[in-house]
Amino acid sequence: MTQVAPARSPINHWSPRRALALAVLSVAVAAASACGSASSTKRDTPPPDAAATDAPLGTLAADLGFRPDVNGFPFANYGNDVTNLTNLTPKEMQDIFGNVVCSDPAAPDCTLIPPAQTWMDKQNRSMSGGHCQGMSVTALLLFKKLINPSDYGADSVASLSLANNAALQARIAESFQYQYFPGVAAGTVEGTPVEVLTALTKALTDKTVTYGLGIFKADRTGGHEITPIAVEDKGNGVSAILVYDNNYPKAIRELDIDTNANTWTYVGSTNPAEAEGEYKGDASTKTLNIDPLEPGVAKQPCPFCAPPQQSAKRSPMGHTIATVASTTSYEDIYLAGDPNNHAHLLITDDKGRRLGYAGSTFVNEIPGARVDYPKLGKDFTEAEEPEYFVPTGTALTITVDGSPIKDSDSEEIGLIGPGDDLFVDVTIGGGHKDAFSVNSDRTNLTYKSGADEKPSIQFGSDRASSDFEFTVNPSALAGGSTVGLSLSDANLSIDASAVPGNDAYDIQMKRLDANGNDLVFKHSGLTVPGGGTAQLGYASWDHAGDSIPVTVQSGGQTTQDQLSDQR
Repeated sequence: MTQVAPARSPINHWSPRRALALAVLSVAVAAASACGSASSTKRDTPPPDAAATDAPLGTLAADLGFRPDVNGFPFANYGNDVTNLTNLTPKEMQDIFGNVVCSDPAAPDCTLIPPAQTWMDKQNRSMSGGHCQGMSVTALLLFKKLINPSDYGADSVASLSLANNAALQARIAESFQYQYFPGVAAGTVEGTPVEVLTALTKALTDKTVTYGLGIFKADRTGGHEITPIAVEDKGNGVSAILVYDNNYPKAIRELDIDTNANTWTYVGSTNPAEAEGEYKGDASTKTLNIDPLEPGVAKQPCPFCAPPQQSAKRSPMGHTIATVASTTSYEDIYLAGDPNNHAHLLITDDKGRRLGYAGSTFVNEIPGARVDYPKLGKDFTEAEEPEYFVPTGTALTITVDGSPIKDSDSEEIGLIGPGDDLFVDVTIGGGHKDAFSVNSDRTNLTYKSGADEKPSIQFGSDRASSDFEFTVNPSALAGGSTVGLSLSDANLSIDASAVPGNDAYDIQMKRLDANGNDLVFKHSGLTVPGGGTAQLGYASWDHAGDSIPVTVQSGGQTTQDQLSDQR
């Protein structure tokens, strides 16, 4: 095991030297990473603020000029346990995507369309594992003077405080999203260690592109984003990428690359005796990449917004803002749960092609699909489910396999696409399998329970006249039951034809009109007989307190009634 030496002195014992320009090897890639609590293979410092005085070991081949004690944050990477934390808000969503995310683009305060709200909530939850990507990107934005520390309450980066600094917290949360931007993914260089080193050395020398550095465990878990600041030639074919690791403020740390063996090593804990704390890879693992800063600065295409012809209320104002083009439309499929005790997803399209975990084997058979491993970085041992991106326009079945779960886990399984979102909140027991299927235009969802459960099912739709969000909660769905929900322009339908007994459903509806007005309807205990259906005529509802017509069919009988608002 590699032994860890003290951290370098932040700046006094090294300075820019001759730059060794290397030819760049371009490698096409698109892969995000996750943020584990990481440290370096040499010159580590368990106390983050400790300073040491070891001299440089070799010659600097390239140098960005970034110094962790001057240009890095004085605080360490953090999760969502910060007191009074601010992550993404509608303001940051507008800054990323433009007014297209707002129900009323002209309103002074943005009310998010349902898919945007679902996406923002998901992203905010994911940062509980750390903000390493956001901290690395924000530090580089400050270093490049694209933003100013004075906007966040200090005259220098080294003087910035995280506590009670909502503006800086929100900026870091916004920067965290860079890993999901198509331009950043397209410019990411992922290859062998030597290929990544060559490309990074060229970029640090030319200073035309600014990169972050993503690292992963061999199984793509525990990912982390650090900031490469220089390359040191240590001789005998060994180079060190000197980095600012936001888990260790002020310290200069290093990732070692053996160009002879084409391998790399980085220790992911302060204790080098912990085998699981070591990051390492070779020419075959593709677990090291560099991702560009500059493509993330522009307005981004909105991956979950309806096309202009569907959402006319935001055209052309919203849909002409983004300056980064997106050529393929994807749907984001995700599982949010315990990072170390969660189910796996297996996505199957209408041709039987699969993406995800078939038992313990990972498969990717769907053309054009991609898998992203988010960069979080607070705990290197976490192994969150990756996010799956599937081209739009095909029917899908998403199997939730609880085989890896010990006892149970409360999880959210969702799909966010252009103009629509849907997700299920449910507690999955160990060994249980649930599944939900959606049709090609996402107007129909069926959910099959693997055990007695109480799922909460939500539909969101971004439509031309108004945006709607529907939540349907069966009170007790028996194991093996299948409940269906379908949405037309006029009705929300509940299909209990494959539910063995009567069940009561709690209904909530939110309506956002083109002016951003938010109307809410709630009704508890709508009884739908087993084998029957219920149809709610939501389109006619446009005033708070008004009832909604409901038609229940069962056993050849049809009953019509008014569903009262019980708010």
